[in-house]
Amino acid sequence: MRPWDSALDYALHRLEQAALSRALNGVPRLVFYKGEQVGEWREYDERLTLFLLSNRRRGRFGKWMRQLPDVSPSQEEADEDLDEHLDRIEFHADFFTDEDAPTSSRVEE
Repeated sequence: MRPWDSALDYALHRLEQAALSRALNGVPRLVFYKGEQVGEWREYDERLTLFLLSNRRRGRFGKWMRQLPDVSPSQEEADEDLDEHLDRIEFHADFFTDEDAPTSSRVEE
């Protein structure tokens, strides 16, 4: 490997480490009042975090995740599922009487 390629590779490694540090630790932003520094806060760049994850952990956060089909149920299917569950609850509730209902373990004062 030529010396230039080695130097460039090392610089890119340092740049990657700096970006990772900024994503993890944020960047300090100074707060001034009447010309004097009175504090600071940390700014976290979520776009940088998402970029690092999507490029360094492609299997979990890569672009292919955005291409997966939407498997969330439609509102109609969700309503049908809810109705089915409620019917099942009502069916099982017919087998119990008020005497079978659990009593509260809370002590009343």
